[in-house]
Amino acid sequence: MRKAWMDFDTRRQPKTDRWCVCCQRDINPGSQARTVRILDFPWVLHPEDAGVCGEVFLVGLDCARKIGIEFTLPETKR
Repeated sequence: MRKAWMDFDTRRQPKTDRWCVCCQRDINPGSQARTVRILDFPWVLHPEDAGVCGEVFLVGLDCARKIGIEFTLPETKR
């Protein structure tokens, strides 16, 4: 099982329901975001290995690049 360490920074408090799990900054409604599956926080599972394991969270594009874009998936409309 492939995993990536998410170097998270939790100094901010999100003000909306659409926020990045890594940096806790709010993600604007029109902005692109990615999703990650986290099983044992802060380990991100690779999408091919995750299946339905773990919980899905949003990440902003900058944080997705830091984690590794291959460990993220495009956001689907909720």
